[in-house]
Amino acid sequence: MNPKTALSVAVLSCLGACGGGGSSAPPPAFAVASASPASAATGVARTTSVTVAFDAAPSLASVGSAGLTLTGPEGNVIAGTASVSGNNVLWSPAQGGLPGSTTYTLKVAASVSDTMGRTLAAPYSTSFTTADPAWQATSTPLANTLTFYPTAVADRAGNLAVSWYETVSSIDTIYVARYRSSTGTWGAAQAIYAVPMGSSIGVGFDLSTGLNGDVLLTWAEADRQTPQVTTRVKIARLAAGAETWSAPTNVDLSSMAGSPGVWTFAGDGSGNILGLVWMALDAGAWGLFGLRADPAGAHWSASGQLDSGAHLSLYGPPAPMLQIDGSGNGTAAWRGAQLGLMRDRYDASTGAWGAPLQVAPEQAPSFWVSRFTGAGLSVNDRGDAAIVWSVGGTPNAQIWGMQFNSRTGTWSAAARLDAPSTNGIGSGGPWAVIDAAGIATVAWTQSDGSVRSSRSNPTAATWSAPQIVAPASTIGYGISAPPVADAAGNVTALIVGSNNEIASIRYIASQGAWQAPVGFYAIPSVDNYGSSLSEFIDVSGSVTAFWCLGSPATSSTATVQVSCLENLLK
Repeated sequence: MNPKTALSVAVLSCLGACGGGGSSAPPPAFAVASASPASAATGVARTTSVTVAFDAAPSLASVGSAGLTLTGPEGNVIAGTASVSGNNVLWSPAQGGLPGSTTYTLKVAASVSDTMGRTLAAPYSTSFTTADPAWQATSTPLANTLTFYPTAVADRAGNLAVSWYETVSSIDTIYVARYRSSTGTWGAAQAIYAVPMGSSIGVGFDLSTGLNGDVLLTWAEADRQTPQVTTRVKIARLAAGAETWSAPTNVDLSSMAGSPGVWTFAGDGSGNILGLVWMALDAGAWGLFGLRADPAGAHWSASGQLDSGAHLSLYGPPAPMLQIDGSGNGTAAWRGAQLGLMRDRYDASTGAWGAPLQVAPEQAPSFWVSRFTGAGLSVNDRGDAAIVWSVGGTPNAQIWGMQFNSRTGTWSAAARLDAPSTNGIGSGGPWAVIDAAGIATVAWTQSDGSVRSSRSNPTAATWSAPQIVAPASTIGYGISAPPVADAAGNVTALIVGSNNEIASIRYIASQGAWQAPVGFYAIPSVDNYGSSLSEFIDVSGSVTAFWCLGSPATSSTATVQVSCLENLLK
């Protein structure tokens, strides 16, 4: 063969074999192979984790916090963490579980890539629905001879703290009991403080929690002296994760001249304590003061006088309410002079309260705002807030509300929520709860015995027309505790039904509707419904109900036997 011909053949052969001078097909696109739970799956366990399988190993960096998201029916993203194992991305709820009765949408962004840099050809989406929760067997953690009905509170992990006091031989002794959600067991009741002889426990016996899991117990201790009574505000703390309560100490009120009457405290995520204290001043006047303490509770400082007035003897104390958001900012509401409703916000970055503003003008003396935990005021972690109140007396009382949008930093105008009803409200509520998406749900008992509700639209700053969520025929004592909301926007409220049973009513966000009442405990005929009906929700969406019953005393001098019970919706 001619050498030149042989060289040409070799070059052509190399070009064909080596791909030079030609074109090759592009590599296949990166793709989702499957997802679990399966698309449109129902009855999915609340403890489930999400798995997305790809046809190649995905890049965890491309997944990040936005590459794979799980959203609830209100559009808010459910917190969770993602990891990579082989060709799979595993996503787990940050709080150990997903709220039930909820349809979730799983989205994988087109920007998610494999380890070679190939991205998805298009975003991927699927959905599934979690199983309905159910009430468990009722337990009786406390059965004591009490002279004071217990007060209960729960932290975000679902741990309960219950406190009460008993009087024996003129000595008041404070007891506490603790429920641990991790073990599902109650600890033995502990006596944490015996009031010294000559003193007694006064008003303001209260429990509250901090965002970090602290529990704060506050009460008044009065020395009976002649011709006056000296009152101290005392506080004891159960630190998050601890089993032992701190020794009670006095709340330092030395920066305020007066006698304490009503107060409320709350803790932020760092263990700092924020408080509002009403002080009776000279000449029948009063002042509402802000207080703050460091995590050790050793140093108290005043954060400003929020309000003052001269109508104490006629209208009573200001019934302050206080809640803290996830950044440590506080929102407060209280009854002002001549019963006008006031509000204010505490800025954690400056350590100061703003100028108080009037929510509602002066009204008739029957105007009131409930004082119980969460009643009338609700704040979510983002800082959105809702305040509700009633004006006038039955049968012509009205329900009003307003909301704060943390994204715009503005309050809506006050709006009437019960219109066009004309038959007034009953003895239960109004209660408010605001969910993670900033939607407020307000519930109250109408004077006809029904439970009604209105929900807010935070974008439009409007409220829905009132809706009957439980007819009068199903209601005994009505709604008597603040409702709770989970991360998906589902709302649970407790009632005492007409057949003398404890029941729940639930708003299911995926359905946009309230369910019929579900009873879970029949009150024995020999007992009387006592008090303390309350509910708490943990970060996974499980609801704990707590209530007490009193067995009638056998004589006028006998002590009523009180039993306290609890149940769990999970």
